[in-house]
Amino acid sequence: MLARRLVLRQLLSLLREVDIGGRALVAVDGLDGAGKTVLVQELVELANQDGLRPVASLSIDGFHHPRSIRYGNGQGPDSFYRDSYDYEAFFRSVVTPFRHGLPIVPAVWDVDADASVLPAQRDLPQDCVLLVDGIFLHRPELRVVWDASVWV
Repeated sequence: MLARRLVLRQLLSLLREVDIGGRALVAVDGLDGAGKTVLVQELVELANQDGLRPVASLSIDGFHHPRSIRYGNGQGPDSFYRDSYDYEAFFRSVVTPFRHGLPIVPAVWDVDADASVLPAQRDLPQDCVLLVDGIFLHRPELRVVWDASVWV
């Protein structure tokens, strides 16, 4: 456990060096079930303990398409990749406001309930590192979004 804690501290230190003084958007991508969400939770918890540059998180899973769209073209790997997420809503709710120093909306869709969620705005500090965990975060239309990325 000590070794993991040391690695987490090193990773957190590196992430805090991204775009110092501004807001940094960081992808935490990897295979489904690889531990992305757990890693992000641990990093945020560690950051909250030391009081240095703030680190926040959200999951791309809050931006799924409705089931009718996700499965509208079948349930194969191509439609899974193409139709799972509403990237337009992600840009509108997170990327654009984050880049302009405005509050973000961290989720718009509850995938389990297959229903929209009430848009709750979240204020983030101007020097915040925002970790976004999920799959497919390195697809072509998202690559330009990230100031840094972590592959798990």
